[in-house]
Amino acid sequence: MKRITDNAYLTKKFLAEKVMKCLEGVSFKYILDVGCGEKPYKTYLPNTDYYVGIDKESLSADIRGVGEYLPFKRKVFDTAICTQVLEHVDQPKRVLKELNRILSYKGVLILSTHGFWAEGHEKTDYWRWTLQGLVKIFKDSGFNIIDSYSMEPFPSLFQFISLFIPANLFGKILQVFINFIGLFLKTLGNKGANLYVVHIIKATKKSSVKHHICLED
Repeated sequence: MKRITDNAYLTKKFLAEKVMKCLEGVSFKYILDVGCGEKPYKTYLPNTDYYVGIDKESLSADIRGVGEYLPFKRKVFDTAICTQVLEHVDQPKRVLKELNRILSYKGVLILSTHGFWAEGHEKTDYWRWTLQGLVKIFKDSGFNIIDSYSMEPFPSLFQFISLFIPANLFGKILQVFINFIGLFLKTLGNKGANLYVVHIIKATKKSSVKHHICLED
């Protein structure tokens, strides 16, 4: 749930908006959510025939497991979602190859991961990505990128500042102020340094789709 007092509000809002945009026109018949956590996107997809979440820790997962070893046959899912997971896995390229394996020929992968972030925010915290690096590892893993989105520089900057705000009452008031500033400065687009706290990639196995990079909506 996105709360304006949350120190990750700007990122959560960006992810919710862009993941749902990426899901437009995508098949909802068989969906795999890798590193599903509490399955935050399932509520937006009520007409799914089969939605399965896999996670190594979450009690909400249908299957316990990791992205490097997905316990499914080849080409069984139409769509795969993997949000804020790639920075935590031991072998990111293997995860992408596994996702490629379980997707149908025209299957779509929607994946998000950190550009820059504070280190050690979870027990395993191995990787940070540039958009160029993500494009490369996706292509090396057999994907063709349809769209990519990066959170705008000014909201990214204020999102990073938010991580240092204390969780007391004064901090929550200050957090609301910072989040509103971040939302307002979003209107400035991508002026300034290439500073992105999170990237989202939408990709498919179909080779004929052209790549379109979008750093702002």
